[in-house]
Amino acid sequence: LECSEYLCWGVHGNNTVICRCRSKSYDVSKLPTTSVIICFHNEARSVLLRTIVSVLNRSPPHLIKEIILVDDFSDNPNDGQLLEKIPKVKVIRNDRREGLVRSRVKGADYAVGEVLTFLDSHSECNTNWLEPLLARIVEDNHSLVSPIIDVIDMDTFQYIASSADLIGGFDWNLHFKWDALTPEAKAKRSSPIDPIRTPMIAGGLFSVNKEWFNHLGKYDLEMDIWGGENFEISFRMWMCGGSVEIIPCSRAGHVFRKRHPYVFPDGNAMTYIKYYLNVAMVIYQHLVVIGTRGVLQKFGWIVIRSTFMLHDLQLKGSLMAMWRIVCC
Repeated sequence: LECSEYLCWGVHGNNTVICRCRSKSYDVSKLPTTSVIICFHNEARSVLLRTIVSVLNRSPPHLIKEIILVDDFSDNPNDGQLLEKIPKVKVIRNDRREGLVRSRVKGADYAVGEVLTFLDSHSECNTNWLEPLLARIVEDNHSLVSPIIDVIDMDTFQYIASSADLIGGFDWNLHFKWDALTPEAKAKRSSPIDPIRTPMIAGGLFSVNKEWFNHLGKYDLEMDIWGGENFEISFRMWMCGGSVEIIPCSRAGHVFRKRHPYVFPDGNAMTYIKYYLNVAMVIYQHLVVIGTRGVLQKFGWIVIRSTFMLHDLQLKGSLMAMWRIVCC
């Protein structure tokens, strides 16, 4: 925080996109407008300001319809009110703590842009970050697209380039992780600036067509505070016939914090368990699940077991087909 306060909010990291991206041009007159949605709770004002200024300074002005700040009941209501003086910035304040998912949905419902762009409140957009995202959505409006996420050092705010050959993945404990592109996957790409199809996104920074987002059912509103929403939106996208992609010519930095600077009312461990079990239950709706009494008392709406077994081996069709019937 001290470093962020010291640095000028107009200072930005180096342009980290590869040279081939820098020579690529876009007809911005044919790109859709976007509403940028930034949710925050007790975010340092200087960090939030750096995020907003990077959006305004690094984007074609006519493409930014608005920047919607959703204040998730921060201790100081002035944080958002002061920032509302910036052109294009609009502030919505929750009257109670809602968490990231319900705050994002509130911002999305309020938005008037053709495309929704979600950014974390501690991120910075790089040069020409927006045009590649919007151009890909014009090509395929059923795609959810993410920039390559560079690292902003949380202690020094140094902007550090990330590899362009990573995709998002997860293990069987539903922990998100970055995986390197395999040689086979690289060989299938005709150009290093082609979109990279990824099983998962990190979740903090992405763009999606608003009509498609609404058609998919937005987010699961049962999710509280933070965590797991990237799994839910990625699975929902793939299983409903869309795609999840990383766009190499778009880059934005993100402060990866070592701990959360806020409280989980039910404790972070229990909140995570609720998230991931809910994601698993939504996806595998035809699985038999059994749980212990203690867990059932805590989560009366869900029955769980550490291992899942198929309930009906005679089911016709794939999980994707079942998801489309139930959820799409």
